[in-house]
Amino acid sequence: MTPPIKIIIKLIEDNIGDIIAIQDLLRGNGLYELECFVEPGPFLASINSDIDLVITDLRIDNYNALETIRDIHDTYPGIRIIVISAAFTPLIYEQLIWYRVDGVVKKDGAYWTDRLMEWLDHLAPNIIERKKLIAS
Repeated sequence: MTPPIKIIIKLIEDNIGDIIAIQDLLRGNGLYELECFVEPGPFLASINSDIDLVITDLRIDNYNALETIRDIHDTYPGIRIIVISAAFTPLIYEQLIWYRVDGVVKKDGAYWTDRLMEWLDHLAPNIIERKKLIAS
């Protein structure tokens, strides 16, 4: 019997409240395996080909999210990326399109995690299919 498929997620976020909100969102959902980081160094060192999805905040001290997104796409093109932030501008949206992110969630109010879950639900079938193809 093959083990159940898990979607491996790495989260880089410096707001502990937002980390807890995402952990609560995924708690009890056996499909997702979440590892959280508040510091860029350990997060960047953890990136590898086994990861399915990165969720990244845009504004973290000593961290360039756009550069990281570019590097992930260049090195691990199969990793999907969702960007979360409270501070989007038209220029940032344009850059995120240019950098080919898979989802964008504005942290504005109590329901932003619902929008994040919508993105996860949207991306999950494609990620699962990719994992099945790689495993076969």
